[in-house]
Amino acid sequence: MTQPHDSHSLRFESPVALVTGGSAGLGTAIAQALLNRNYHVLIVGRDSERLRLTADRLTSEEDRTDSSAVRLHQYACDVTNLDEVAKLAEFVSDRFGRLDVLVNVVGQSDRGLASEITLKRIDELVRLNVHSTVICTKALLPLIRENRGSVVNIGSLASKIPARYLGGYCLAKHALCGWTDQLSLEMRQHNVHVGLVCPGPIARQDAGHRYDKLLADDLPPEAAAPGGGAKIKGLPPQKVADAVVDCIAKRKREVILPGKARLLIILRAIFPDWGDRILLRMTSGN
Repeated sequence: MTQPHDSHSLRFESPVALVTGGSAGLGTAIAQALLNRNYHVLIVGRDSERLRLTADRLTSEEDRTDSSAVRLHQYACDVTNLDEVAKLAEFVSDRFGRLDVLVNVVGQSDRGLASEITLKRIDELVRLNVHSTVICTKALLPLIRENRGSVVNIGSLASKIPARYLGGYCLAKHALCGWTDQLSLEMRQHNVHVGLVCPGPIARQDAGHRYDKLLADDLPPEAAAPGGGAKIKGLPPQKVADAVVDCIAKRKREVILPGKARLLIILRAIFPDWGDRILLRMTSGN
């Protein structure tokens, strides 16, 4: 893919953050939050045109007319492709000479029954939710280690507690959570912060309809709603983005949103049967 090299390699003194999935949704909100805190931000996505439109939307008119002031950068890349991510790592090293923060946002939810999941669908979800994070982190970790920086992975409440009708999403996010936990232990000796942010459903305009096409006949219509029909209010993307920035600034190990969900996680760990009863009442269906 052709990449936008807007200048020759520079030495960046201010911190640099890379956000995967930065061309839309939560990734864009996180990019904006980091820009507000004076980071140079590189947004990464597969579609170069979407990246350009997002960059135009987030960059002020003043910045667009002053190339030295531009702090938002873009790079088109499939983060599940080893070769493309290797080129991304080279670009970051050549263009910025440093990387302080990596936020792995790329992922995909699902709808369906755990008992009906296919191996093909599991492969798809693990590729998008886990492989993307592992590939990017491994490629960019040498730069992160040089600056004793941060890696923040976007998990989900589904990586901590199950919800009905989420198909293979819980499986994939639990895998991501486990890998993040182990990486955090390994990176402590290198003074690299590894954090996990686990938000509940995020409010969006197409909430309740985004997964209509995934609904099988044996699922209630409410399963298409955020969280698979869980009775929980959608989180504003900006609130989640601010939590990610706070996780980076305070080098937090884990953030659960909404915070009160942590009580349910603890309860279910101690009293699994009680926890399951609560979860069943919180989700739609019979």
